[in-house]
Amino acid sequence: VRLWTGADGKAQGSLRNAGDFLRVVFSPDSAHLLISSNDRMARILEVPSGREIAVLRGHEDTVLMARFSRDGK
Repeated sequence: VRLWTGADGKAQGSLRNAGDFLRVVFSPDSAHLLISSNDRMARILEVPSGREIAVLRGHEDTVLMARFSRDGK
């Protein structure tokens, strides 16, 4: 996954994952990304650093969908 700024189209960075990304969702404030994948985990990363701040483990199968609540929690 590659990230660009919306205002000027400059590249901000890229993200890699052990599994395939299936869904990538920005938080309401665009400060975080929530990523679901076929490695049975979901991850929350900071934008634009790409630093992983949480891994949601324990799913028994591929995580097809992920989303933030409206308040971003």
